[in-house]
Amino acid sequence: AQCLAQSVENGSYVVVRGAVEGCEAWSFRILDIAKAEDNEPVTLLNIPGITVIDLTSEQIRSNLIAAIQDLTGNEPKSISVEILDSEQKYNFIVKEYWASLNALLEGVCPFENKANRAPPLDGEYWEEKIQEIKKQDIARSVT
Repeated sequence: AQCLAQSVENGSYVVVRGAVEGCEAWSFRILDIAKAEDNEPVTLLNIPGITVIDLTSEQIRSNLIAAIQDLTGNEPKSISVEILDSEQKYNFIVKEYWASLNALLEGVCPFENKANRAPPLDGEYWEEKIQEIKKQDIARSVT
């Protein structure tokens, strides 16, 4: 039996990792997470209409890179995509996501600034912050 690459189903989470300008040292940071629901396309890095259902992480990665290239003229090299098939796996990385967003919002790079404080770990606070950051043009600064 051949091992098929995992593809996205409704309820899966699509995690985009990469580096952003000015903080290239943090190369595998979480830049965005979207939940696949109702067979609908998702918005990733503030780019709407990204198809994910039934696609593998490699297919989504190619499509996302193409979309970023269309938008910015740059082809990001650092992008990677992973698929999480459960809420448990999402909960396992959500604090890492918050820490990355916190750094993006504050414009800091933890690798340069050792005094960077940890983000508050309060879900409601982060729901608001996530909405704030999703409106920003992360796509333009992905390396």
